[in-house]
Amino acid sequence: MGGTMSRVMCDFCGAADPGWEFPAENFRCLESGDGSAAESDGNWLACDACCAHICANDYELLARRSLRNPSMAAMRDLLGPEGVEYILEHARLFHAQFARHRTGEPVRRGAL
Repeated sequence: MGGTMSRVMCDFCGAADPGWEFPAENFRCLESGDGSAAESDGNWLACDACCAHICANDYELLARRSLRNPSMAAMRDLLGPEGVEYILEHARLFHAQFARHRTGEPVRRGAL
């Protein structure tokens, strides 16, 4: 069979095969100084651990767990140990935006 299969990952920590989906509105996130911004499009996927942190409103542990995400790990490697707090601050801001745009409770994947 041709082509590649995309790997489904937790939107927070990057864990494979997340079991939960959080309904959310689309929103612009993390605007830069030049006015450009990333877009968050729809629902967010979460593994069991990240789902538990979100449901407990423990966004600090969620931010720390997000350091496992491959894109965050790459940034951490680039910035070095002193860049960890910078990365955590961006994760906290991004997660706060997610929390504001979340529209419901988590649902087991495939049940939406």
